[in-house]
Amino acid sequence: MTLPKNRSRSVRKIYGRTPQGKSRIRYKRREKGKAHACAVSAVRLFGTTSQKKTSKTQKVPNRMFGGHLSAKITERIVRLRSRLAGGEISISDIPINIRKYLGVKS
Repeated sequence: MTLPKNRSRSVRKIYGRTPQGKSRIRYKRREKGKAHACAVSAVRLFGTTSQKKTSKTQKVPNRMFGGHLSAKITERIVRLRSRLAGGEISISDIPINIRKYLGVKS
């Protein structure tokens, strides 16, 4: 019987052969999934998951930049985009790390 620590889904079985020709099972702990983070502010994103058996609509929120940017940064980008379209600010006034999300060629 396997050890209790190896009876979990977080441990995977690796089947292999020894030099004597006998088959043996090795156990290797699976890597935990990394938490999704905002591409601009590196804040942890809520409402996202890395589980394999879920559909795409369950993995990321269905909104603009969902799964890539946090809500605060998305709100900031929407405001900057409208100000840019209205002519209140120019492209040079916008931080470089946000420019690519505005959809404007610089």
